[in-house]
Amino acid sequence: MKVYSREFFKLNGTYSYYNDGLMNFQISGAPRKINTNILVEQNRSFGLLDENVNADLLGYNLDDIMQNYYNFKYLNPILEPKAKKDYDFLIRTYSANKEYYVMTIIPADNAKGLLDDFTIIYDKKKKVIIEVGANISPAVLSKNKDKTSIGSKNIYKSMFKTIYKFDNSNYYLTSSREEIGFERIDKKGTTNIEVRNYFVITNFSDQNFSFKESDVFKDKTLINKKNTILTDYWNTSGLIATDEEQQIIKDIEEEH
Repeated sequence: MKVYSREFFKLNGTYSYYNDGLMNFQISGAPRKINTNILVEQNRSFGLLDENVNADLLGYNLDDIMQNYYNFKYLNPILEPKAKKDYDFLIRTYSANKEYYVMTIIPADNAKGLLDDFTIIYDKKKKVIIEVGANISPAVLSKNKDKTSIGSKNIYKSMFKTIYKFDNSNYYLTSSREEIGFERIDKKGTTNIEVRNYFVITNFSDQNFSFKESDVFKDKTLINKKNTILTDYWNTSGLIATDEEQQIIKDIEEEH
């Protein structure tokens, strides 16, 4: 898959960093054991990150995140036996497409912990998931007490959405969006961090591509990768950022 990635980073209420990149993902293996190789075609970044902000703090890995999308790891909480007690399930027809059903899964009133609200759109006949969305509702957040120990994270925003396509015999991801916002408890106070990450799959092929092992991208994120700009892809691909996002990028670029 050829994937265009965009990421916005906000530190203590101010957007301070942006990066995007055009990557090739080769995915192979069985659903429960997926292997991913990443080749970065080009990337660019603007802004500065605090020296204490790293990929581990952000909590994700480009390799892992794609695997999670393909093995539906984010659905694990509602697949466990105790999910019948923790969640309420509702299935109905999908108004936009009579071939699809939509399942809504929300935490039960007596459930404990940071449990997501889930929405799953699926094709009942073909038995494939078309869309998955999840977010932690304000009601759930309000029931959970903030942690106070050094190094703790208090999440105040968390959501993701993935969209898939079934094309003849091929079934693959077409786009994703993730957002996370949390406060980290430090010795000197708190640090507020928000990250928005987007994937847009611009091309899919069921043919393997060849590559050198030395070309494989091994890092977790594009944060520390040097800029490699071959084309102004972000202006010619049609994948234009919203007016708000374009203004954020402009402000970060001008400031740094």
